[in-house]
Amino acid sequence: MLNSDVLEISFKLPIGKGTVSGQDARSCSLGRALNILFEFGKPIGRINCIFFKPQSGPLRTLGTLCHTPGRQVLFFPGIPIRRLSWFTRREDKTKRPELPPLVQYLDHITLEPDFSRWHATLLTGHRVKEIKIPKWRTRKINENLLFWFSLSVRDPSVLEATPRELLIQSPPVSPKYSTTMMTLIMEARENSVFSILSLPENTTLSTNEFATFEFYIDRTASHSDAKRIELKTGLVTPISPPAVDEMSGIVNPIPYRSCDAFIPGFQGCFTVSIYKTTGKLAEAAIFSGY
Repeated sequence: MLNSDVLEISFKLPIGKGTVSGQDARSCSLGRALNILFEFGKPIGRINCIFFKPQSGPLRTLGTLCHTPGRQVLFFPGIPIRRLSWFTRREDKTKRPELPPLVQYLDHITLEPDFSRWHATLLTGHRVKEIKIPKWRTRKINENLLFWFSLSVRDPSVLEATPRELLIQSPPVSPKYSTTMMTLIMEARENSVFSILSLPENTTLSTNEFATFEFYIDRTASHSDAKRIELKTGLVTPISPPAVDEMSGIVNPIPYRSCDAFIPGFQGCFTVSIYKTTGKLAEAAIFSGY
């Protein structure tokens, strides 16, 4: 609905709890994709969301995927504290230089249109884009499957709690442009089927264990398969282990569970898997790449 020259948007998520509004709604992973439209006047493209269901506690938001008109894929991670100081590249552990508090924070990661490389985008307090983490390569598993990246978290509380309702206000705009914005936002979410991932059956996350989510691109699937989303299980050998202070009890392959995430118009789908590892993660959340 319109309130003077401010556009108010309400997203209903019956799978969550509570309401998120104000600046928190604009900065969370479910709302950050809209900043492309709000601040730069650019079409969003199509979006879909991925959630994580822990063994106890509220549903968590793993992040939002966005397929842009320029054929890039953006992932907005559901991590409230986004000043990640560690990341892993192949088997090397690398630490970014220490940054002053609240100067730079991770906004999203970007997969290039040819699927060969991806990079992370950081923003300053004035939302000036600065890419500080170098580009990484994807890894070809077979002719139709690519490994993109992995995200490890110490425990489910590292991820955002999923709200039942998201209330977002745009910056002041003209009535004519607000109608255009609302149309683009509605089109962005049209026909999206949310994916909810959980740990393998009979698996719990205990002290001194952490969870890792691996993201793959499957070129064989089509959006018509989205109606048949289901959880799959099996065994996996981690492709890019994260930075750890302490690791123990490694058994390869290890049990995993995965599900598919589809974006309308994207040729293929994103397969996201989860597994747990015994050890002490170096930071609360760590991105790993090949």
